[in-house]
Amino acid sequence: MNRIKELRKEKGLTQQDLAEEIYVHYRTIQRWENEHIIALDQAQLLADHFDVSVAYLLGYSDTTKDNKDFITISVKEYNELKNRSDVLDGIIETLKDKKCESYF
Repeated sequence: MNRIKELRKEKGLTQQDLAEEIYVHYRTIQRWENEHIIALDQAQLLADHFDVSVAYLLGYSDTTKDNKDFITISVKEYNELKNRSDVLDGIIETLKDKKCESYF
């Protein structure tokens, strides 16, 4: 079962409102909500409109976004941690050098 009706109602839209926003006839929205086949380009249009993945829109996934968003976040987090690690390594080396200097 697709989630078009659910997503439309979450936004407080009527079928007519949604149809006007994405430039289709309201009967097209009715057909989509009643499980008629949706062309891939139309599914992508709706997914983009609701800011969800096509898989979520069509009921194939419970994840609202594609995994690429998660991967992007993970890469960003990794890079931030790596930068912090590099800074800490630099501080440790500086402290070691100062300790050696004060020892002699």
